Amino acid sequence: MTLEQSIQSILGQVKHMRENPAAAEKNKLPGNAYFLPDQSVLCMPRGDGEARYPYSHDGFNLWAGASGTMYANESTFTAFQHMTEGNEPKIAFFAGFEREDGGYEPFSLLSVPAHNSAVELQRYTVFTPNAVYYFTETEKADFAVRVFVTEEKEVFFSIYAANKQDEPLKLYLSSYFNPFLIYGEDDNFSLRWWRVGRAKDDGFDFYMDQNVSRTVTLSSYGVINKYGDGILRSEQTTSRISFMSGRNSSFVGAKHLYTGTFEKPVSVCGFSDIAVAGDLSHYELEAGGTLRLDFRFTATHEKKEIETLHAKRYLAREIDEKLEKLEEQDKQHQDRLHIRFGAFEDGTIREEVFNVFLNYIKRQIEFCALGKNYGGNLLGVRDVLQQLEALILWRPEECADKILEALSYTAPNGRCPRQYSIPAEGAAPKMDLRPFIDQGVWMISTIVTYLKYTRDFAFLDRVCGYYEIVDEDTHLVRKSDMEDTVLDHLLKIMDYLIANRDMELTKCVCALFGDWNDALDGLGISTDPGKKYGTGVTVMATLQVYQNLEEMMELLTMLDGKKYADKIQCYRKAKEEITEGLKKYAIVENEEGRKHILHGWGDKRSYLVGSFSDPDGVERYGLTASAFWVLSGFYNGEESMRQTILETYRHLDSKYGLMTFDKYFAPKTPGVGRISDLPAGTAENAAAYIHGSMFGIASLFKMGESAEAWCQLAKSIPITHEYVSLTPFVMPNSYCYNESLGIDGQSMGDWHTGSANVLLKTLMRFGIGIEPQFDGVMLQPAAVMPVKEFDVQMEIRGCTIRYSYRNQGNGKRRFLINGEEQTAVFDEVMRLPRLKISDEAFLSQTLRIEVVD
Repeated sequence: MTLEQSIQSILGQVKHMRENPAAAEKNKLPGNAYFLPDQSVLCMPRGDGEARYPYSHDGFNLWAGASGTMYANESTFTAFQHMTEGNEPKIAFFAGFEREDGGYEPFSLLSVPAHNSAVELQRYTVFTPNAVYYFTETEKADFAVRVFVTEEKEVFFSIYAANKQDEPLKLYLSSYFNPFLIYGEDDNFSLRWWRVGRAKDDGFDFYMDQNVSRTVTLSSYGVINKYGDGILRSEQTTSRISFMSGRNSSFVGAKHLYTGTFEKPVSVCGFSDIAVAGDLSHYELEAGGTLRLDFRFTATHEKKEIETLHAKRYLAREIDEKLEKLEEQDKQHQDRLHIRFGAFEDGTIREEVFNVFLNYIKRQIEFCALGKNYGGNLLGVRDVLQQLEALILWRPEECADKILEALSYTAPNGRCPRQYSIPAEGAAPKMDLRPFIDQGVWMISTIVTYLKYTRDFAFLDRVCGYYEIVDEDTHLVRKSDMEDTVLDHLLKIMDYLIANRDMELTKCVCALFGDWNDALDGLGISTDPGKKYGTGVTVMATLQVYQNLEEMMELLTMLDGKKYADKIQCYRKAKEEITEGLKKYAIVENEEGRKHILHGWGDKRSYLVGSFSDPDGVERYGLTASAFWVLSGFYNGEESMRQTILETYRHLDSKYGLMTFDKYFAPKTPGVGRISDLPAGTAENAAAYIHGSMFGIASLFKMGESAEAWCQLAKSIPITHEYVSLTPFVMPNSYCYNESLGIDGQSMGDWHTGSANVLLKTLMRFGIGIEPQFDGVMLQPAAVMPVKEFDVQMEIRGCTIRYSYRNQGNGKRRFLINGEEQTAVFDEVMRLPRLKISDEAFLSQTLRIEVVD
């Protein structure tokens, strides 16, 4: 569709919502937002939060906020800086209607910057999966600003206006771009010295040199092209002082917005002023007429590309075709995994909203799994690998390459970094080398999941390298000359994990700097001044290593049990030692016979966490060790442990779901680390940190407590809430609650969070019930279903799966493959019938699966 056709389509859907309150209510989201019929998201103005969407290609991200805030980055490179609350945006658009006295009445085409205007207007934002549209409706004309990122990492900004009057309309459009073009996120007074901006006939270009070390200088360039017809006259300035009418002025003091002309336009700017791209274009629209003005921003690190970028002229239709191509690609990706739930019987979840929400969860996972940033400008190993484990469900080919990328940052001894970055050419990557012990466990589990889904065992023979740690304290690394296979990497990672155990006493895995709950980073501190880390243990990571050992033994046995016999025996011995240690030390019992599964303990087991008496004297229940007691396969259905875990979850339950701990750690609680610096009821400190909540939900499913699992899942997704502080159509990272601080449901972050991938994996593995294994696929839909029906279509190993569930009230579950009834086997741990589908079944082009209750 053309820009105008897209805008008219959206306007028609918004009009339908306005005129049909029932339809609006049916598709309503928290935060004054709605799903439109085409599954785009309408965000009406709100003052108590912000929704946002990342438009991304090959790691280049343009973050668009519903308020109009925008910033852009790629790994450690920042194209446009992030605007914090109340500060000056780096991208802004204005319009002004000519008055009878020759002056202008200006108004912003975005909600930021806040700009008082006599013009009455209504604003709203629509996020589609591939572009954002900012609408401004006035009595005289309607305006829209569309922004999207192309495959070539170009950012297109298209401004549209339609005259609603029966007479001509004189107006201007004014645009402002303040590119950063720096490796890093923070500004300082000297950076502006090196950035130079120049006005050109067709736009602007910028040049920036940056010394990233004493020996490496990186050059960055930014080009802004302008395309438009019907412009009566236009002016440009490259000086922020010129645009704002003063060094200490801002948009509210920009005189040209009122006069229609720059007082002192500047064609070249640098050193003592901030180089920007300021444009002012005048129009006269005939009655009912429209206008379109396009800008293209491109960042490059090659000077020779500047003239090429200026020479390229885009027609409006060519720009629209670029967006159409992105829309078709998104459709193809979404079609590879289709999930549809029927009506939820208790009404807690509205199926119309939930089904669209799941599509955005998939996009959230795609963004997090395949990007070059995760939260900051680094990529977390545990973060990316968990996202990839979910993305395998529908984009396995790209997962293989990304896994290989992450694997190549491993140290030669098998130690995975906590975080890494994609380095600029000639520069060393930035890494976070704090030894959080759990990084490698996610690497092993994700690769095993990839192999089970795809049977791509040739992946194990692919070759990648390592990075040697030069200086751990300064996070300095260098590329190693060593290269070997993925399997060799896995063996080194497994050996590193089992080598870092408390071999003096418990045989459990040492915490070192911490585990998944990285706010609780005090367990690994040594009481010996001569040692950096002690023998403090993380039970969660110990259980994960237990799972990894089983996964590696199964893999090696399948590959060549005889060849790897010694390694298998080594892993079997470590697993037996861990089993004994967990049973002896990870469970504590009081005089009344009540039990706790510990979160962990300090050096030489000098104190316990998640116990009857933690270092602060408080009895405290913890979530993740209990969850992985089940998820790791350590739990065998024993009734006493079942009751212990369920009792733990009863203590952890809250109105926002399962909390990390039932009681908070007060400031300066000894032995636990920075978690005690967090306010009570926030993040990991006794709040519903949803990533962890999802681990608990998955464990409930695996224990056969599916009714409670569905109940907790409903609490954990934002679409069931009255209020969310951030983006309502993807998963946030937490729901915080502290009445004394006025906190009730606010989230610390969205998009970059593991909660989305665990939600989807839990739904697929335990709700819908598809769990690939090395020798087939296990079908295990939840015993209790909150819906009468669901349908799934996906590919496994090249075979198209069409899977349907129907509850016909038969009182007995039946499994049918291609219309033929199969015999299932009851699982005592999961408390439900399971059907093993053989590998041979997936050799066909399609496979029809029916489950009937």
